[in-house]
Amino acid sequence: MKDILINEELLEKIRKFKFIETLNSVETINIVPDVLTHHHLLMYRSIDEAIKQSYIAQNKSLLYKEEWQKLSKNSNYSIYGQAISPFPFVIEGAYHSRISLWTKINSLLHPFEKHTLEGNHNLNSLLDLKPYFKKYAEGFNEGFNDFEKDLITPLLLNLGSPDRESYANEVFKFITTDRSSSPTVTSGKGFLFTINSDIQFEIGNGYQDGVFEGYHYRAWSIIFSKNELFTPIFKKYLNGEIIANTKKPELKKEDLSKMQNHLISRVSLEYVYEFFSVLGKTPNSKGKFYLNEQKLLIFFKSTFEDNEPIPQSFLS
Repeated sequence: MKDILINEELLEKIRKFKFIETLNSVETINIVPDVLTHHHLLMYRSIDEAIKQSYIAQNKSLLYKEEWQKLSKNSNYSIYGQAISPFPFVIEGAYHSRISLWTKINSLLHPFEKHTLEGNHNLNSLLDLKPYFKKYAEGFNEGFNDFEKDLITPLLLNLGSPDRESYANEVFKFITTDRSSSPTVTSGKGFLFTINSDIQFEIGNGYQDGVFEGYHYRAWSIIFSKNELFTPIFKKYLNGEIIANTKKPELKKEDLSKMQNHLISRVSLEYVYEFFSVLGKTPNSKGKFYLNEQKLLIFFKSTFEDNEPIPQSFLS
């Protein structure tokens, strides 16, 4: 694995890199077979424009307007498979999304924070992050290979006699969070930090990060491989014919372990919950609690994970 310094230059490379770079240890085997890589499928399959536009949409947020315009006019290479590829980096055999890797590296550049990984307090290069990348690769391998078994087959069994359209709809629901968001190719999440006894930010969650990104990568491999099946769904969605599912299930305290803190990514939501839980335990002047547990959990999810705070009444 290459010993690349963690600095602003690396951030720019992640943001603008136009091809595929492999950063593996010796004898590491890539998890995704060549014929299922997004780059291969985009190059050798006929894929509808609606699908390709949805594939790169999330990545546009990393580019300035003039950069995107310049890329769009350049016909020397595919803007979908190379110039703005959502997964341009292979580390320890696993694909890493451009957005997530940029977010992770950026979080390590805060000068007044001490970061640590398995006892190493000097995280100066990608090589120092190897333990995280190894665990991520283990998770990515499982997520990529078990996507259908874990997330699609159980849902299809509930339908009785599922057909090809039912299968495609379930895959589409996954990349749109049950149709409550635009199609995503990645979680876009950074490191999950916990604070240790020395007030250092400990990097964790590598395996879980890998599983979820493996799910995403496999979902899009399936979409590219079955263009004729998914094209009508994407076109209907982009034309507004498929209505977003806005019904939100009731939250439970256990759901905190599945959420990530996007507002302060280096602090776990469990830690934040303990800090704010006093609002659900302390009565106001009228003898009522400021927030009940459900409102408290909605507050955490909307504020810290979704970055879209929902006004709450501080009465039960």
